[in-house]
Amino acid sequence: MFLKVVKRFIVSLFLVGVLSTVLILNIPASFAPQLISFASRHELLPADSPQLELAQLSGSLWDGTAKESALLINDNVIDLGQFSWQLDMAQFLDKEIVLQLQSSAPDHAVQAQVTFVQDGKVTVKSAEGYFPIKLLEPWIPLLIQGKLAFVIDHWIFTSRELIALDGVLNLEDADWLGGDEEMPLGSYMAQVSMQQQDLQIQINDFGAILGVDGMITVNAVSHYHFTASLQPREGLAPEVAESILWFGKRNSTGDILIDRRGKL
Repeated sequence: MFLKVVKRFIVSLFLVGVLSTVLILNIPASFAPQLISFASRHELLPADSPQLELAQLSGSLWDGTAKESALLINDNVIDLGQFSWQLDMAQFLDKEIVLQLQSSAPDHAVQAQVTFVQDGKVTVKSAEGYFPIKLLEPWIPLLIQGKLAFVIDHWIFTSRELIALDGVLNLEDADWLGGDEEMPLGSYMAQVSMQQQDLQIQINDFGAILGVDGMITVNAVSHYHFTASLQPREGLAPEVAESILWFGKRNSTGDILIDRRGKL
């Protein structure tokens, strides 16, 4: 009799476990906004993080898609287009959010693995994508237009500090703004890395009409040092050649030398 009771108890536990697993696996994607709110309330996201808005959801919490999505940064809205994600269940139950993210819109796309832990640290790995540089205009005044493509090996940060970063940015087919006609500049590459506690950005061009060889260093307290040599080459619009004189001093070979320091 005792063995029968134990057997029934074990079977009941097994059935409850199976039922619970089925229910957990089939949590609808519409639960995702509530999960984002939960992560924010329990400080799994850094303070003042951008807000992600999702609409027309399908799939499950663990593997879902939103046909429409947007990122709210302060009062600025970035349309992300279709947004999909895969959430690691085991890590989530261990109070760590590990997401594979993909977004796709007509003129930009991004994919990355993002991990949020309870101490507020965020780790981004294997991130790549592209977008028109004009998307940065709400935060950075721009004199150029073009497409920015990036590959980030890893990026680790909190709301207070940058811990690690390594990646490559390519500015493709840049044009100078301000004239009635197109004023092409060329394409450029920036190698981004951390050297001890300093962020370093090495900038070079791909045989551009306006050559660039520069370095930006930003230390832990946001002081920066920007040095660069701009080389006007054949085909550069006269308006651009005249404008870049404001950035620095011309040397004996005609290059414009920049040496600036400040605080971000």
